[in-house]
Amino acid sequence: MANKIRYGIKSVAYALRTDDDESGLPVYDSPVALPGAIAMKSTPVGDDVEVYADDNTHYKRPVNNGYTGELEIASLESEDYAALMNWPIDANGAVIEDYDAEPAHFALLYQISGNESGRRVAYYDCVAERPSGDDKTRTKTITPTTQTLKLTMLPVWTGARTTPKVFIDQTDDNQAVYDAFFDEVYFEESAVS
Repeated sequence: MANKIRYGIKSVAYALRTDDDESGLPVYDSPVALPGAIAMKSTPVGDDVEVYADDNTHYKRPVNNGYTGELEIASLESEDYAALMNWPIDANGAVIEDYDAEPAHFALLYQISGNESGRRVAYYDCVAERPSGDDKTRTKTITPTTQTLKLTMLPVWTGARTTPKVFIDQTDDNQAVYDAFFDEVYFEESAVS
C-alpha cells in the first residue's frame, strides 16, 4: 500500500566520492552516519527549454540540473565538518579552515518515514558550503542552536542514465535491497520503466 503522508528524517549519512572508475561511474567510500538531522530541504534547479513557432509554444521540456538544498543538523562533529569541507585536522584535533580547499564531493543518504513504509533517498553528487550557525548566550533556559549545510546536488552518470538522485520505498519484494541501502551507495540494477 502506498503512503498517504510522509514525515520525519533520520539515518542521514554521507559517502565521500573518491574517484570515478574506468567506465566513468562514481566511486564512493562507505557511508558514514551523520547524526542529529533536523530538516532537509531540496529545490529543483533547471529552467524549461521552450521553442516558439507559429505564434505558439511549439516545444517545451524541463531541464534537470539537480537541486540546491539545506540540511539542518543539531551539531556537526569536527571529523564530519573536516571531511565535508576537505579541511585538515592537526595532531591536536583542531580543524583548520583551509580557505584554498575545494569542498569534498559526496553522496547524501537519508530516510523519511511514511504512514505505511519508509523511503530511502540518495543524492549522488553533493557539495556543501561552510555551515551557518547562530550561537547565542545562555539565558534562564538553554535554547539549542543548530547548523545548516547549504548543498548543491548535481546529476551524475550512474551507468544507466544521468541522474541527481535515487529513492526506494520499502516493499516485500525489495526488502533485502532496502535493508542494505546504507551499506554502500545504491546504483540501479536494471530499468523497469
